[in-house]
Amino acid sequence: ALNSSSSFKYKLVSEDGVAQVMLLVGTDSGSVSHPYWEENFTLAVKLQQYMNERYPLLARPIKLTQSSYNQQIAPGAFLVEIGANGNTLSEAIMAGNRFAKCLAEVIKNSVE
Repeated sequence: ALNSSSSFKYKLVSEDGVAQVMLLVGTDSGSVSHPYWEENFTLAVKLQQYMNERYPLLARPIKLTQSSYNQQIAPGAFLVEIGANGNTLSEAIMAGNRFAKCLAEVIKNSVE
């Protein structure tokens, strides 16, 4: 969670009060081979672009890290973080619903 001190909480919201979504993609860490990270990153970029078109400010920038998070097991994997510790449950649920709709459309368009 984003938290710089115990008295201050971050609240990430889009234009209409919905929590923001961040995609996290692991890359090669040097000690663990991650053969799918570029494919995972490509999917994350497509998804983020679609979210930005459909719901401006829903998506935060994609975070790349030198960890695998078991994403090396299969292609198409990434982590999704919805909101921050200052968001309400309803803000997070609305964001999750929007994210799910966008993900379904991106997957549907990828297989057609």
